[in-house]
Amino acid sequence: MLGKKEKYNYCVKICNFYTNHISEDMESYYFKGFSYVNLEDPENAIPALEKTLEYEMTEYQKILVLTQLAVSYMNIENYEKSIEYCNKRLDIENDEYLKMTLKLKICSLACLDKIDEANECINYTLKKFGHDEDLIELKKDINEED
Repeated sequence: MLGKKEKYNYCVKICNFYTNHISEDMESYYFKGFSYVNLEDPENAIPALEKTLEYEMTEYQKILVLTQLAVSYMNIENYEKSIEYCNKRLDIENDEYLKMTLKLKICSLACLDKIDEANECINYTLKKFGHDEDLIELKKDINEED
């Protein structure tokens, strides 16, 4: 029986074979990208996930891809690209991942020392979703560093 890591590596292998020898399609890049995410390999996840954006997909899939691209870019400390994908994700209206995406954007802004923008985003998030202890603590932390 394959372990988790082996399953994701096997999925990448199948997706590579499929895109190289059969057909390129959104699903193969989608599963390949998320397999790399689960393998904690953002450098390989990013090109596969970006490739999925060239195809039609459901709104839910697009939300997941854009959010994961933002996280992956943050993981490799490319905060500008992380913010870019957060903004693209935020263009899609309310859903259960909106608050998480806003928190991700706030962290990327803080890492770039864009404290005023981070504070604006925190205030917007608090106004939209109400009291959030994590956001209040984050606001204290980023303003102490100032």
